[in-house]
Amino acid sequence: RVLRHVGAERAQLESFNAQVLKKRSSVMNAAPTGIAFTRSNRFELVSAELCRLFGRSEHELLGQPTQIVYASNEDFFALGPQAVEAFRAGRAYVGEWQMLRADGSSFWAELRGRPVDEADHGAGTIWSVVDITEQVAAREQLEWSATHDALTGLANRKVLAHRLARVIDSRPRSMPAEVVMIDLDHFKPINDRAGHAAGDAMLKAVAAAITARVRASDLVARLGGDEFVVILEDLDASGLAAMQAESVARKIQSQLNEPYLFDL
Repeated sequence: RVLRHVGAERAQLESFNAQVLKKRSSVMNAAPTGIAFTRSNRFELVSAELCRLFGRSEHELLGQPTQIVYASNEDFFALGPQAVEAFRAGRAYVGEWQMLRADGSSFWAELRGRPVDEADHGAGTIWSVVDITEQVAAREQLEWSATHDALTGLANRKVLAHRLARVIDSRPRSMPAEVVMIDLDHFKPINDRAGHAAGDAMLKAVAAAITARVRASDLVARLGGDEFVVILEDLDASGLAAMQAESVARKIQSQLNEPYLFDL
């Protein structure tokens, strides 16, 4: 009777465990977010969405080191201390990292992690992974638009004012700096006769021509309309800064005097 009772209880327990596992599997497979349970930096449980995100099967992930899904080893080793710090403070970890797919392509992901047992971080961690590539691209585009001229890609007035303020505030300790102002002649007739598409093409070509004649460290900005500004920093300290700036200005002028051909 004892053996039958124990056997019946065991059967009930196995049935209950099987139902729990089935429900867990259903939840994992239905979850729209990638979910993983890791322990000792290895995958022990992964959802269908996580497998899809990384382009790997469950078999290819289970038991494997979590390091294989990071775009760089530096990112992997940097994440660990940050997550531990958050867990010790009683917080969930949240961060954005570049992740690696099986085909070698990468994507931006938001990682959220929380230990299974707050008192024992070695018991493992539950992670959620969401692809935020589009959000990151939109944010970067917004940040870029805030500091650049949309047409030419040059720095805008905001960046120009900030750089000028920095140059002025650093005087007289800094190396000499010069400002070159550029105003195009006869630009309005281009818009009037050939249309604004031609005018825009001309402004883009001018921006490229100016940029080609200065150093990478120099700032080229569009002041507005057909006006441009170049800030030349760290020039000759022996009193030849003005001559250097004049030389650059003449090179830009010579470049702008060349004919331009456009496909509109």
